[in-house]
Amino acid sequence: MTYVVYALLFILNLLFGIKRFFLPNNFFRARRSIFLMILSYIGCFLLIAGYRNFSGLSSDLVNNEHEYMNLITYDTSIYEPGYVLLMKAGSIFSLDFYSWRNLIIGIALLMIFIPIFKFSKNPHFVLSFFSSYLIIVSAEQFRNFIGFCVLTYGLIYYLYSDQKYKRTKFIVITIIAGTIHSLFYIYLVLVLIDKTFSLKTIHRIIFLVLVFCVFIFINNNSIPGLNILLNILGDSRATIYLSQHTRFGFAFPMLFHLINTLLSYLAFKKSKDKSNHVNIYKANLITMIFFPLYMLQTTFSRISRNLLIINYMTQGDYIVEGRPSANKLGYVLISLIGLFIWFYFSLFYLTNPEAVFKPFFEDNIFLSI
Repeated sequence: MTYVVYALLFILNLLFGIKRFFLPNNFFRARRSIFLMILSYIGCFLLIAGYRNFSGLSSDLVNNEHEYMNLITYDTSIYEPGYVLLMKAGSIFSLDFYSWRNLIIGIALLMIFIPIFKFSKNPHFVLSFFSSYLIIVSAEQFRNFIGFCVLTYGLIYYLYSDQKYKRTKFIVITIIAGTIHSLFYIYLVLVLIDKTFSLKTIHRIIFLVLVFCVFIFINNNSIPGLNILLNILGDSRATIYLSQHTRFGFAFPMLFHLINTLLSYLAFKKSKDKSNHVNIYKANLITMIFFPLYMLQTTFSRISRNLLIINYMTQGDYIVEGRPSANKLGYVLISLIGLFIWFYFSLFYLTNPEAVFKPFFEDNIFLSI
């Protein structure tokens, strides 16, 4: 049953998102189906909330449950204060771990679905891509999923809304996401999107970053001066990531990021309405300043992965602008290839498929029969 729900989520939303290519007269003009949106929300909830992992090869879910019980019993936690506050809210209402997790998942998914439905010109294209890959890693990496949903909510409003104080709102929301998972503090750099730097200036900065990456590679993937930072951090959990390095593994997260950048650039370059496309292209460029972190650990591929929703939005918006064409159909195919690369390398190459992919489909307590 899990495979059926998963396949329907992807196929139905994708068909609705690209229907204009095989319905040239577009007799079914609606770009949004509330009915399909509701079904998609329910399907995503069942797939993520029902996820269990009995493989013994991954400890994320076990650690989250242990930390929740530890907080209830001893009122202590190693996690960030925002996440601890969420756990305390669950303990106040005497919720067991999985009931609390289900409640958080339901709220977090709304933070994705509502802005997508409100601002995307092609929301079902976005949901199709979300439900094909991100939903699997979201089920496994719970804290990152919550932070991702909070960030996505703030980022979509920042990029697409006309609110007067949207920049300030984005900063506040991003800080909240950072209190749930400290990785998300780095996205404060995206405030530079808002006319702070021109594209030419950003291109120059990224060129310098790439040159710096070459020096890091020559230096055996060690960042000059990093020891000073590690001494300041002391025993912080951040040192676990910053003190590691991978010889050639950085090629994969860099490839993932460059795929996002290429697709956003094509949408920006070929679109007649460049306003939103240019901001997402700039977001991909600006976050390339974190390429040196990719050279330490492939875990930092999350930096690029957490921007996938806005990339799916710019891709979906571009293919419904103007009239259908062979070029836009080719763009859809490139987007699907990019999705497959993320899917395969993340879930089959960088990770043992027995650890996350297989449990996602076989250990779902709601749908596995």
